[in-house]
Amino acid sequence: YFVLDITDPEQDPTLLWSFSQADVGLTTSYPTVVRVNPSTKPKTDNSNAKWFITFGTGPTSYDADSTQASKMFALEMPKPWSLGSSLVVSTFSTGDGTSFMGDVIALDADLDYRVDTLYQGNVINNGSNPDW
Repeated sequence: YFVLDITDPEQDPTLLWSFSQADVGLTTSYPTVVRVNPSTKPKTDNSNAKWFITFGTGPTSYDADSTQASKMFALEMPKPWSLGSSLVVSTFSTGDGTSFMGDVIALDADLDYRVDTLYQGNVINNGSNPDW
């Protein structure tokens, strides 16, 4: 993944950061942008708001198999990247071996411009044939 600053259409885009990590795998989930703002502040006050990008890990092979437990990553943005620093704020593992994640869905249930919860499904390759 990479993030470009495109706020000024009259200027060329600027690379803010890029992210690559071995256990991400072949990521197939779309990234989701999440805004978090302390509830003590007005809804639209951006002075203390934090922005994150979330996505899930993908399969570890091109045939949609995985040899690792799936994870959801949360990276802070637009925090500038520097050599030796980490953008990873948190990872959440499902604990299910041989699995990978789908797209992250952010929900603002009360429409206050703050994300209330995140939903993300995962695919588990446990070799069983489900009895539908």
